[in-house]
Amino acid sequence: MSVLKRPAAVLLASVALVVTTALVAGPASAAPKTWTISRGGAVTLAAKGFTLKDTTAGFSLPCKASAAKAKFKPGKRLSGTAAGTVSAASTTGCSTDGFTITITPGHLPWRLNLLSYNAAKGVTTASLTGLHLSLAVPAIGCTAVADGTAANADNGSLAVTYTNKTAKLTTLKTGGKLRLYDIHGCLGLIKNGDTVTISATYAVSPKQKITSP
Repeated sequence: MSVLKRPAAVLLASVALVVTTALVAGPASAAPKTWTISRGGAVTLAAKGFTLKDTTAGFSLPCKASAAKAKFKPGKRLSGTAAGTVSAASTTGCSTDGFTITITPGHLPWRLNLLSYNAAKGVTTASLTGLHLSLAVPAIGCTAVADGTAANADNGSLAVTYTNKTAKLTTLKTGGKLRLYDIHGCLGLIKNGDTVTISATYAVSPKQKITSP
């Protein structure tokens, strides 16, 4: 091998070694993220306001209050998947333009999956999955469901954050997937496939501390 060709051969051999090592070791992000939750156990969630909005139609449904019952897994080195579950949920005082509207949660329990942690702010970002909501306006015979990919898919989701300092769980307007389906008698005000968001901030009691790693 000539002197000129030798550096190129060494370079190619080095690249091959790096690629082979990477393939064997796998990506650095492959290691699962672990979580610590203290106190854990059963909790109650209470919000003084709750708004469901059809962002496609620009239609908002305000409610006076919302409540839920949930449970967090306690301990260290926990998986973020289903680190919490919501076993019951309700809303009260939902009305618009003089019409009372009911929202009935379905497909419980819902799962709370922990995704990322901001240590500087003590804030965890998570997803609430498995959502299914039935909506009704009895006065006009209007009914609909909010779900993920289909009326009975039971895979609706919301993005949420939990803040350790305030013990507040807040729903986010982006990052989730809820759409309206199976609409009947709603006077054309809402349509199948309309995107839905939920805005609410829940006080969590007793207070939890969620950190990672």
